[in-house]
Parts: sequence; C-alpha cells; structure tokens
Amino acid sequence: AAASTAGPGMAVSILTGLQSFESNGAKIGKVSHAAGCDDVNCTSTAGFAQAVALSKHPKCKATILVLGTRVSGDNKQDPAGPCHSNVACEGEAHDRNSTLFGGYQYKLAEALKQSQTGVPLICVFVHGGAMTLGNLRESCDGILDVGFPGSQGGNGLADVLFGEVSPAGRAATTWYLNDNDLPAAGEMDLYSGKGLTYRHYDSSVAPIAFGSGLSCTPEQHSALTPAHPRTTTVPLARVARFLTRMRAVATDTTFSYSNLKINATSVT
Repeated sequence: AAASTAGPGMAVSILTGLQSFESNGAKIGKVSHAAGCDDVNCTSTAGFAQAVALSKHPKCKATILVLGTRVSGDNKQDPAGPCHSNVACEGEAHDRNSTLFGGYQYKLAEALKQSQTGVPLICVFVHGGAMTLGNLRESCDGILDVGFPGSQGGNGLADVLFGEVSPAGRAATTWYLNDNDLPAAGEMDLYSGKGLTYRHYDSSVAPIAFGSGLSCTPEQHSALTPAHPRTTTVPLARVARFLTRMRAVATDTTFSYSNLKINATSVT
C-alpha cells in the first residue's frame, strides 16, 4: 500500500505530497525543493540557478517542475497572499486575458531541459482554464495535467508520479501553441479568422487535440472482437456527422468502413 503521511482532512500541497509519500511503509527517497520562480507571475530568473543546480545533483533521479496559475482573489488563508494578475491568476469573476503560462515559466522549463544529463524532466500543469504549450512539449520529457487538483491533490499526484496509479486521462481541452493561434478573446463568430470549432482544427498549431491521451503505460490493442456482436441501424446523416468529426480530431487514427452495410436510408 502507498500513502502520504499527510492524512485526509487537511490540504496537501504538491511538495508535501511528494515529500511524505510512502510505499509499503517506507519512504521512496529524498525529495528536495528549489523555487525557480518566486510565484506564478515568475517575473524574475533569479531563482533559475538554484533550480538548475538541484536538478544537476549527482543523486538526482528525476526533476519535477510545477507550472501554471493560481486561484485569484484576496483569500486571507492563502500564504501566498492576494492574486490579481490577469495572466497568472484566475477564478470566479476573474478571467485571464491570455492563455500563456505567466512570466518566465517557459524559460525555466527550457533552462532545466538544457541542464539535464539523462535525468527526465516531468512537468506538472496546475491551472483552471485553458493554457498554451509554447515550447513545453520540447522542454518536458513528460507532462501531467492536473488542473486545480483540490485539497488532496498532493497525495494524488504522488501516487501517479511514483507509479502506484496509472491514470487513463484524456485532454479536457485542445492545447494550442500560442495566443496568436487563437481568435481574439471574446470573439464568438465561428467563421472569424481561421475559424472556430473542430471544423477548422489544425494540428500544426494545436498539437494536442481534445480527447487525446492514454496512460503512463504503453498500450496496444489489436484484433478486437466483441463478446456479443449485434446489429444496429443508424440514419446516414448521423453517421456522416460522426465520421466527419472523428476525422477532424483523430489525425493518427485510420478508419475502416469495410464492415458497413449501406442501404438507401441507413448504415448498419
């Protein structure tokens, strides 16, 4: 059994969850911490050197980099204090005006990647709304998107990163590369610019499509046979809409229609 020593009923930060994680009653090792950025605004690179030095320690087995935003407002219980940034903070009645990670967060990931000598860089995304990837697919060896993970998020993340759980997550949004690849904030015309919705999906500017992703374990499925085959009749118009949508979002999938039986009004 695996667990954090920080029990239920209390908020568990990501750092606390990782540092207190136990597997079969034993610690998995030492988890050290360096603040590459002072906060989510990340307006200075002064902390980069300490973070890079820690990742290059000879006993370092992996580097976990947490990036993202935080909840906005004047929560007096938040040790980080109030947050009113329109880029790095978000919440009820407080929208961001950009989908970018705040400040120098992209640069921090790049600096850590350049300093690595065979040690994987695992990036954890903490946020509420949609974000844009920038260079993070190139900088990060692995990406785990946790949203705002709640009071037990630190424990849950530790279970995933240390292999107690193999998540089967799917991308809840489409991940674009840059703000410039998106229509202006507030634009509601579906035909403006390059167009909105998956009718205009372009994998060159949005490499991670909605619904993409499998798990942390390599998987392969082949020669699948239903246990109880059955025949269903579906109107042609509905099938056409489905196939069009699937072609748009699943660029790495090959569709075969050899088993479809078509008559004048339906597909079986």
